[in-house]
Order: sequence, then structure tokens, then C-alpha cells
Amino acid sequence: MKEKRHALSLLARESACQSAKMSGLSAVRFDTDDRGAPVPHDGVFWSVSHKDSMVSGVVAHAPVGIDIERIKRVSAPLFQRIVPPDEEKRFAASGMSGNQDHIFFRVFTAKEAVLKRETVGIKGLSRIKIDAVLDKN
Repeated sequence: MKEKRHALSLLARESACQSAKMSGLSAVRFDTDDRGAPVPHDGVFWSVSHKDSMVSGVVAHAPVGIDIERIKRVSAPLFQRIVPPDEEKRFAASGMSGNQDHIFFRVFTAKEAVLKRETVGIKGLSRIKIDAVLDKN
């Protein structure tokens, strides 16, 4: 399991390198601080994510965060813990009512990406709020 996580981490970093190349940014150094949070180098910020058979990576000239998850069934109590009623209403207004699993993972990945951008741990999840949903995609 540890070997697989390491391999996925390397692939996610390669994805970030591709992001840098496509954006015309300098090469990325993947330094981390003592908490494991990404450290920018030469004004290039980076973030990676990996799950099972998926990887993602992104770089930018400003703090950036990315997260990916595979959509799966979530329990009603977990949904209610992560998605407050006002945020659920914003998704319903965008045409996503009734698809709680999709809504849950849109909310969770958006909040996790913000936490990564701000280099705050998962404990800060409840402080992140969804203000707007642009569309059902």
C-alpha cells in the first residue's frame, strides 16, 4: 500500500510538471515544510492530489490547491456534516438537486482544495463555505 501511494504521489508530481510546462512556468521543485505542506520555489506554487487510480497536479504564480475524489455513496449523516443546508440549496438552484453523492464530493473537493491552498489541515474544513455554484458541472 505504501509503495502504491508513493507511486501515485510521483505521478501527481509529474502532472504538476506538465501543468508548469503547459503554463510556461519554470520547473517545479517539490519541497515541503515540516508539516508536509508544499513550499513555493522561485514564485511557483504547487499542489497535488491522488486517489486510487487518479492523480492531479497544478502549479501557479499564486497559492493554489487541488483535490480529486472518486464519487461514491455517502451516508446521510456524513452528507449533513459536510454540506450545510444553505450550501445544498445553492447546488439545488444550479440544477443539481437530488444528487447528494455528487453534491457531497463537489463540496468536499472544493473545500479541501481551499485548505490546501491556505496550507491548513483538514480540521479547518468546517470554516470553509461555498458562496456560489456556477453551474451543475
